[in-house]
Amino acid sequence: MRDAQVVKQDLDYSCGASSLSTILTHFYQQPVTEEQILTDMNLTSMMASFQDLAVVSQKYGFTAKGIATNYDTLKKLKIPAIVYLNHKRSDHFSVIKSINDTHIVLADSSWGNRTLTRSQFEAMWHTRSNDNLKGSLLLILPTTTDQKSNTSLAFMEIQNNQKLLQQSVELFRFPI
Repeated sequence: MRDAQVVKQDLDYSCGASSLSTILTHFYQQPVTEEQILTDMNLTSMMASFQDLAVVSQKYGFTAKGIATNYDTLKKLKIPAIVYLNHKRSDHFSVIKSINDTHIVLADSSWGNRTLTRSQFEAMWHTRSNDNLKGSLLLILPTTTDQKSNTSLAFMEIQNNQKLLQQSVELFRFPI
């Protein structure tokens, strides 16, 4: 389950390509490999930018929109999004699968499916100095009716994981 519906990254710098591949393959059901995206971006040794991912998204018939926002607005997402994170002083892209007031589920190319508390996520996502617009994301938007109708909402369904997470405090608490 850890790696279900996640395109794992093969290279140190390919988290952006694998994040885009995860959304195209598992949400929009348009299979594209990480390797193909890297080839289309013509990147061989450096991490992609949101701009690189937006340009290559167009090659597959999608529109990409970069947004700076806050957590409360992020909670309103109805589709997965690529987020820019800085974890242990290392830049990284990941995919938001689900989000609520207290937790977020990422389909991450290096970690697999991972649930974080809001504060854990915000510590990595708050990369901007703006008081209201703390983090960045890239939305991959459909441009055709077929793309819209082929979406797999199951990609974003994680109710069982949320229930487990809510119980995890009791499940993993060890006596002192």
